[in-house]
Amino acid sequence: LYPEQAGKISSAREIVLLTQMVEIPGLDEVRKMAMHDKLMQRIGRHKRNKTFRKILLWVAAVLVFVLMPLTILQLFLRWPGSSELHETSFGQRKVISLPDRSKVELNANSVLKVGDQWSTGIREVWLEGEAYFQVEKIPAENTRFIVHTTGPDVVVLGTHFNVNSRNDSTSVFLEEGKVTLILKNGSNESTELLLSPGELAQINHEEPHIVTQTAEEAQSLTSWKSGYRVYKDATLQQVIRDINNTYGKQVELKDKSLLSRRISGAIPTDDLSEFIKVTELLFGLKSKIKRDQIVFE
Repeated sequence: LYPEQAGKISSAREIVLLTQMVEIPGLDEVRKMAMHDKLMQRIGRHKRNKTFRKILLWVAAVLVFVLMPLTILQLFLRWPGSSELHETSFGQRKVISLPDRSKVELNANSVLKVGDQWSTGIREVWLEGEAYFQVEKIPAENTRFIVHTTGPDVVVLGTHFNVNSRNDSTSVFLEEGKVTLILKNGSNESTELLLSPGELAQINHEEPHIVTQTAEEAQSLTSWKSGYRVYKDATLQQVIRDINNTYGKQVELKDKSLLSRRISGAIPTDDLSEFIKVTELLFGLKSKIKRDQIVFE
């Protein structure tokens, strides 16, 4: 698309190899850190003007300061019976410890409400966004752990799973244990759906869709916990959606035919400028940032 970017595309290939190696299970931490540092050095060569970046960060901080209290108030009104409310801003991740020692890793641009009946054995939370759950198993009756979303309720006893609930669509990936999805059909009717380890359930306005994931595909669903998005034969459209969900930026693509272009590799997610730069290199694009909009051409 841009012949003059041949050198950049070559660099992108090296970046992809490094990011894939960083994710290899069993690789010792010293080598992981060394490769991560090398990756950051490669990306750093392409970073934009630091002054402009500071201005963008300042504007983003002001918007978060003004809008976040309104968002939290809205969620409290929507979700009665709350004892705690945890939220992450764009580009932020957070680890939360629950009263039963269960752990929740909350992805960027997400909200988790913790119910107020834990002392009576009712373990329930409400999620908008994406989170990875490590639920503590309690050997007693009626100790189910329930994750409420805008789509299905996710009911478990003790397990590890990932939930992504955004834009009227919910996906649940089960890594370990067993999970029951309670699909709400309107009024008081519901349907139960059982997931086994390695299965991904995708629920939207249509019928629920369950697919079994390979180990490599499963890695891409939970890689965000390590500060990367691992893509396997992913389209540019999917990458753009992740930019919007993670950083709250609207993305415009001048050439719509590129939406179906595919890549495999990993992109760091802890810094927007790094995410955009690697996306440019991988897809052979150029970008411009206009306030809350990113234009790829």
